[in-house]
Amino acid sequence: MSSLLNSAILVLANCCVLHTAFCQTVIWQETFDGTGNWNTLNIPAGSEGCNANPFFISCLENGNPAGVCGSGCGSNNTLHVASIAFGDTGAAYDAGGGPACGGLFACIFGGLCNTLTNRRSRSATISTVGYSGIDLEFDYIESGSGSADNATVEYSTNNGSTWTLLTDMPKTVNTGCGGQGRWTHISTPLPASCENISTLRIAFHWVNNNDGAGTDPSFAVNDVMITYLDPLPVELVSFLGTPVNSSTYLNWSTATENDNDHFVLDRSVDGREFHSIGTMDGAGTTMQQQTYSFWDHFPISGMNFYRLRQVDHNGHEEVSPAVAVMHQPTNDPLAGLYVDNGVLVTGFIEDHANCTYRITDAQGRMIKEGTPRGDHLNVDMNSYMRGLYVLQLNSGERVGSVRFVR
Repeated sequence: MSSLLNSAILVLANCCVLHTAFCQTVIWQETFDGTGNWNTLNIPAGSEGCNANPFFISCLENGNPAGVCGSGCGSNNTLHVASIAFGDTGAAYDAGGGPACGGLFACIFGGLCNTLTNRRSRSATISTVGYSGIDLEFDYIESGSGSADNATVEYSTNNGSTWTLLTDMPKTVNTGCGGQGRWTHISTPLPASCENISTLRIAFHWVNNNDGAGTDPSFAVNDVMITYLDPLPVELVSFLGTPVNSSTYLNWSTATENDNDHFVLDRSVDGREFHSIGTMDGAGTTMQQQTYSFWDHFPISGMNFYRLRQVDHNGHEEVSPAVAVMHQPTNDPLAGLYVDNGVLVTGFIEDHANCTYRITDAQGRMIKEGTPRGDHLNVDMNSYMRGLYVLQLNSGERVGSVRFVR
């Protein structure tokens, strides 16, 4: 029993965590390009002729991307069915037509011998402990002849003692490939019996009769993977930054959240080095849409880059793409006005000692007046009704006013 080719365990697929609810994650993979865990190359599964067509592993049938025609040796090995008579020539089999082995002309010429084939090529033992909702995926090419010369994929839940058909793949559409196959990707669910076990095996099963009728390519397979849909912490619908006077208004929404403890807001002036400017509690686990907002009241003059860091309860973090917000410098305190949690705040007031303010409601009635106590005006508006108000600032040399909403 030989240990033939490479298997990679727990290889994570690439996905943008904050933009999709699920990520297809690889828990087992076979690329046939190393020395690893494709366990047994050829195992008879029934009656065979003495020149049964064997499985080979090589790049003589090169592993090309899905949608691309087959080709000879490049640098990407595949598992494929070739022949005894002609050796490993890629996915090219001997359809037979010769006498049965042991007859009068038995095996005088290799190409005339019986090529009846019924065999498997199987993986090593695979553990799916801790996983459910798993799929089998691979790229393949196949022609042959109907169900007589045909490949299927099987699974065993007891280390190969018994086998069950998973799927009989359709023949690949090889038009335009000049006698070669067209690589095709397939994904099929594995049954619940394959979940959460340590004794799973996968096998490719090839059969052909000996009638001399069949079309190349026989069968080749590459990049075999077992995957599952990994629920991600947050499905981010949007993340936006908007300049509002001299502040930045950041808002985002999520479609779903899973174990989301909190968000961290980061800011950068160059898009590379970020610093935290605040946090916002997450919603934990929810399938309901959530909306969030955050004010950066002291952005840097010029370009500001903002990003979200989403933090799970276990401390795991995922980072969103950055958004850019431009701020032009201004000396106008009214340009920096904002209302946060019912408190009215203005931008920097240069001569605050000589400044007075007056607030009126939508009907022009004065509700508050006074003098700023520092270089920013802070007025608690929580005791007033929600609605439209007007702030007027008078510095003696200049009078300005602006509407705001409580």
